[in-house]
Amino acid sequence: MTVLRSFVLNTPEKAAEMVAFVKSHAGAAVQAGQPLQVTVARFKPKRSDGSNKFYWGAVLQQVSDQVRVGGQWFAPEVWGEHLKQRFLPEQCASGKEKWAHYPDGTRVLNMGSSDLNTEEMGLYLAACQAYAIHDLGVSFDSQQ
Repeated sequence: MTVLRSFVLNTPEKAAEMVAFVKSHAGAAVQAGQPLQVTVARFKPKRSDGSNKFYWGAVLQQVSDQVRVGGQWFAPEVWGEHLKQRFLPEQCASGKEKWAHYPDGTRVLNMGSSDLNTEEMGLYLAACQAYAIHDLGVSFDSQQ
């Protein structure tokens, strides 16, 4: 799904702005054979810089420091790509799709942790840590 615009309805003015946007774009979208989809959900803020710092320091750095694959060490950035491919949701709450698909059938990662809200980031971190512990044998320092 392509998101044309996102609204946080925290004031009556923002709600009116959203209604005006839908009214001004819905007809043309239907005429073009691409009707709009409107989803209303409780607002959850984007993941915090603190959770991102935790992800890079306490998770990715620990995996990078402790895990060798085929006798080779990998940088935190490589582990980050690996974990995003495995554990990011197929679509996040903002509507962004995990994968971009190309005509030749290939796909590339289209989402990052910055696209996640706080709840999604918590689930993502839990999945990454569980995988690191159970599948990779990582021991996390409880003081991180």
